[in-house]
Amino acid sequence: MDLLLLQSFLLWCSVINFSILLIWFAMFVVAHEFIYSLLSSAIQKCTKTQCKNEA
Repeated sequence: MDLLLLQSFLLWCSVINFSILLIWFAMFVVAHEFIYSLLSSAIQKCTKTQCKNEA
């Protein structure tokens, strides 16, 4: 594998990862209340005893 090809590959991996991070951050900023309500309802449904029995 050529060093230039590896450098190009890692550059594109970095670009893709940074893009995913930016999209996640934007969605969290825009839909903070929705995400919070979704996660809090999921956590409330699974109590400690239920999670221990399922695991």
